[in-house]
Amino acid sequence: DHRRMTDTTPPTPGLDARDIVGEAYAVYFTRLFRLSLAALVPLVALGLPSAIAAARAALDGYFVPPPSLFLETLKALVSVFASGLLVRGAHKAARGRPIRILELVAETLTRAVPLYACSLVVALASGIGMLALIVPGLWILAAWSAVVPAIVIEGAGFQAFRRSAALTRGRRWPIAGVLVALGIFAYAPWLLVAFVTSPGLMETVGVPVWALVVQSASAVGLGVVLTGFGVLYVHLRRLEDAGRAEPEPD
Repeated sequence: DHRRMTDTTPPTPGLDARDIVGEAYAVYFTRLFRLSLAALVPLVALGLPSAIAAARAALDGYFVPPPSLFLETLKALVSVFASGLLVRGAHKAARGRPIRILELVAETLTRAVPLYACSLVVALASGIGMLALIVPGLWILAAWSAVVPAIVIEGAGFQAFRRSAALTRGRRWPIAGVLVALGIFAYAPWLLVAFVTSPGLMETVGVPVWALVVQSASAVGLGVVLTGFGVLYVHLRRLEDAGRAEPEPD
């Protein structure tokens, strides 16, 4: 009986990193760029002072001053809100739904409490895991990659960890591969600007302009990554719903 059930079960597709990364780029630049401005422009503004200070320190040969705790806290808060906003927007865009910025902002605000609390847990756990030879951190990120989508799309609240575990079960290492590929391709422009720029070019264009370019490239990379989490969630739901007539939540 078990063999017959196994033999007649249709195969489910896997997770293709190229498809997800490509779709994340396409969705971000064709459907979400205006939304990303509302989410990421504040991050660029908040990151400029520390980026300018770091650039000037590098040019003048002294130690980089510590970042402002107040600004870094604000950046973290804005970044978490941006994650909810762009993941929700990516889900709508990937399913061909209209993108209404004010509506998405309102929806994200209504789920802000679990979004912030659960994001803090994910950040702390994955950060500790990254310190332990990186691999445990990647596994945690993969297992909890659907936490934010579960909150802002499904309204799972503090049950988001359980929901993410269910969605990612049996697929966590492929998901980790997707996340690594997404990070590499999303942050390639930022790495190019940050590490290839010569001190002479930095002085020619001016430190503030260079810092603005670096922060903007970093923000675009973050936008692509967050969009990728939304696209990944859509793929995970398709895998979960394979062979079932169960609609996804709006």
